[in-house]
Amino acid sequence: MKSARLVGQGNANFEFYNEKTLSNSRIFDFASNAVKYNLGNDTSIITGKYNSFSVELYYLQMKLQIYSTTRKIVEWRNFRIYFSDEGIHKPGDITEISNEGVELGWLFGVQPVGELGDLVTISPRSKAYCPNGKWATFADKPGDQFGPFGLLNFYQGMSQPFTLEVAMNFPNDNEGKDIIVEFNVANCWYFQDITKNGYFGFDDIIGGGGWAMIFPKVSVRLE
Repeated sequence: MKSARLVGQGNANFEFYNEKTLSNSRIFDFASNAVKYNLGNDTSIITGKYNSFSVELYYLQMKLQIYSTTRKIVEWRNFRIYFSDEGIHKPGDITEISNEGVELGWLFGVQPVGELGDLVTISPRSKAYCPNGKWATFADKPGDQFGPFGLLNFYQGMSQPFTLEVAMNFPNDNEGKDIIVEFNVANCWYFQDITKNGYFGFDDIIGGGGWAMIFPKVSVRLE
């Protein structure tokens, strides 16, 4: 997460934090509904009229069960989708991350059919998303401009990093003194199970199945 702020009337905003680079951004790990983070320890919010809560996201990362077409096994793997044009990454890039947090490579690059069936990642990006090469099922997308997730307007039409804003409406100001922001990440991953085996894999993609990583639902309340 790059930033978090309360958006007020005019330019009267209150920032909890605003990191300038991806490397300095804050990572929030939601492993269960019991996970809680404090955006500001004993932070006193400046008096004002705030209409909404806004966050900027660099990427969304999820551990998914992936079916290996050639090995016929199911594996838990970490995939990250970027929402920002940061360094070597483009909005829509999907990479695999090791358990130690190391980026292993890019998904859906040019590779042998067997490796493609196992959704093996490739590095560097220029090899994975070559403008003059074939892209598995994404052959029409020039890799020097944007990643494989979504269509061209995914890259052209989004803010970088992605901004998520939710309205705040507290009819009774005496409802509480702490602002609680809830991120519901339970339904951030969808796919169409073409193979009917209950898991996502390359055969679902080439079978025309839809899939998506979507942004978490955000709500704000006083407590």
